[in-house]
Amino acid sequence: MRELLSFVLLACACGVSANAPPAGAGAEAPAASASAATGDLRARSSSAELDALAARGAEVAPGMREIARRESTAERTEITHTEAHDACLRVAFAAPAPVAVKLVDERGGVLGAVDGAAQGVIGERGPVCVRSGDSVFAVVSPAGATVSFVAWAAP
Repeated sequence: MRELLSFVLLACACGVSANAPPAGAGAEAPAASASAATGDLRARSSSAELDALAARGAEVAPGMREIARRESTAERTEITHTEAHDACLRVAFAAPAPVAVKLVDERGGVLGAVDGAAQGVIGERGPVCVRSGDSVFAVVSPAGATVSFVAWAAP
């Protein structure tokens, strides 16, 4: 999986370089051009990472439907809010360095956790479930780490 992610990120970087105008072309200043390319690369790599996580759905969440994609640097990120019915879900995550990730309910009750991993699935051995009207949050340590999440719920 890491090799695939590295390949996708490299492909995105090459695509940005291949599509960049030659130096001196256009009225844009070089610093502004570099800044725009960096922002575009982050957006592409973020999207590619979320797509790579989502592609694992059939493997890690068979029979479930995708309900959320999130990328966050916050310590606490809402993954989903259940409206009319109870929900059982699995959440895959990926980060550039090992992190601790917990899924918690609105009251802070721990639903599942993975500690010290750059990628993983919470609810891998069985989905985590919450009652209708509850929210599920991902809590990440260390705070400020960029983490991508994809969540699936039972139909």
